Amino acid sequence: MSYIGESRQRNDSPWEMVLCLDESDCKLLLKAAEKIAIRTQKNYEKWRDIHDGGEMTTRQETAFMNAEEAREDADILFSNIKAFLYQIKKSKEHEKQIMKGGTK
Repeated sequence: MSYIGESRQRNDSPWEMVLCLDESDCKLLLKAAEKIAIRTQKNYEKWRDIHDGGEMTTRQETAFMNAEEAREDADILFSNIKAFLYQIKKSKEHEKQIMKGGTK
C-alpha cells in the first residue's frame, strides 16, 4: 500500500514530503511508464524522420525538440521505476537471508 510521509536526507536538512510505494504499486507504474516510453519514442522518431529530411519549419523544429525532451524524460522515469523494483527485490532477498539466520 502506498502512503505519503515525510522524510529528510540529513538531520540538518528540512523535512520533505515523500511518496512511499510498495512493489505492486511500482509494477503498475512500470507498465504505465513503459507505454509512455513507447509512445514518446514513436513520436520522437516521427519528428526525427522529418528532421533528417532536411526541411523543417520553426514550429516543427520546436515540436521535434519537445518530442526529444519528452522521450528522454519517459526513459528516465521508466529506468527509475525499474531501479526501484530491483531495490525492492534485493531488500526482500536480504530480509529472507536474515530470517534464515545468515547474512550475505
